[in-house]
Amino acid sequence: MMTRQDRQEVLSLAYVHAVAAMCGMTHSARAKDHGIDLTLHEIVRDRGRFTESGMALELQLKSTTSVAETKTDIGYDLSIRAYDILRAEIGQVRLLVVFVLPASENEWLRQTRAKLELRKCAYWVSLRGRSAVKNRSSVRIPIPKRQIFTPDAIRAIIERKKRGEELT
Repeated sequence: MMTRQDRQEVLSLAYVHAVAAMCGMTHSARAKDHGIDLTLHEIVRDRGRFTESGMALELQLKSTTSVAETKTDIGYDLSIRAYDILRAEIGQVRLLVVFVLPASENEWLRQTRAKLELRKCAYWVSLRGRSAVKNRSSVRIPIPKRQIFTPDAIRAIIERKKRGEELT
């Protein structure tokens, strides 16, 4: 049997895969994790064929049942290694995606004949260009609650990237 943490990780992948599918994007996982778990690839129609556009989002996925929550943000404690990887100013868009599950494992997934419900919610944030920190082990990342990882959000991120806009 998988550990609780392993189940959380697999459910976070399922969440991201479902959102990517609704965007019409493909995904690829890394053979070895060096700080990026998954890449989403935009698919476009070119001369009657579907192909990758070259536009991609690199994701570091995290899942948790515990966040520091305020009225406007969730706070996630991210390792300094992951923070430094995600804040690097590189060509691709890199996002931290945090999937927040209910505390009780019995509430993570609900299924009826009408629907499959994966609970609760995933949020995204770009750390690009953030300053180095003096912390040695982790840094708390505030993620605006309005930044829910949805198909519309992913489409908007791609469009902003195409226009050369920075994500905040």
